Amino acid sequence: MGGWALSEFRMDGYINRYTGYGTYTDSSERYEYASEPWTPDVSLVNHYETNGLFAKIIDTPAEEAVKHGFSLALNNPDYEQYIEDTLDILDWEAKAATAIKWARLFGGAIIVMLIDDGGELTEPVNWDGIQSIDELRVYERPIAQPDFANCYDTFGNNGPHRKSKFGMPQYYQVSSVYGSFTVHESRCLVFRNGTLPE
Repeated sequence: MGGWALSEFRMDGYINRYTGYGTYTDSSERYEYASEPWTPDVSLVNHYETNGLFAKIIDTPAEEAVKHGFSLALNNPDYEQYIEDTLDILDWEAKAATAIKWARLFGGAIIVMLIDDGGELTEPVNWDGIQSIDELRVYERPIAQPDFANCYDTFGNNGPHRKSKFGMPQYYQVSSVYGSFTVHESRCLVFRNGTLPE
């Protein structure tokens, strides 16, 4: 046969009860994928708090993602410096790293931007009325859930230079130990750890 590795095909009914060869219990033929059981959020937190290797697997890529900063590629160094100074005041690097860590640990996180634009948290951002961004607050997926009862139901652009948000949640429900509230998605930076099918 010139070196071809062919599996042996027998018609004589030969079986091996010890290895299961030729039977329905043949371990070399019967493979079936079985998913792992669902892991409760409390178990994830316990592993993160008590298992150094587990925490390092979560933390290291998040810290690497933000430690070298980023370039805005603006042609005005004064604008770049102003933005960098503002991000430093908001503690952007630490907040972004935390959001990425929570997204890796729980599958998602949001940063709620407390924007002074004259509007409430439940209202879309008034882009023309923004005075400042006063604070960034990070919330992990177990306490910040998208409100899929209120999704965008049109294909419109939702303002200049923004893509369609059809089928995306319009609000997030945050249930923190410091209080519960609803926030409009335009006031959130959303972090996801991959995309899953519906």
